[in-house]
Amino acid sequence: MNNEISAYFITIAAFAFFVVCPRLGAMTNLLDKHTSLSIYWLVIVGTFASIPLLVIMTWLIRHWGLMAGVAHSALAYCPSVV
Repeated sequence: MNNEISAYFITIAAFAFFVVCPRLGAMTNLLDKHTSLSIYWLVIVGTFASIPLLVIMTWLIRHWGLMAGVAHSALAYCPSVV
């Protein structure tokens, strides 16, 4: 395996571990306790629903900086803030 491919897999693994943090696990368990939805469906559907939000936030931060990403998060995740 050459260096470029191994660097690619290391980067993907690092992002996966970043996304699956203990805080996310704790929030998932809280959501499971307060809904009748299966925890597995919650994880699967929630993961797919989060992909467009992550892509938009990443694009905003890359083009307009961190404050644009924070504003997107506030609007997307807490609409009562506005």
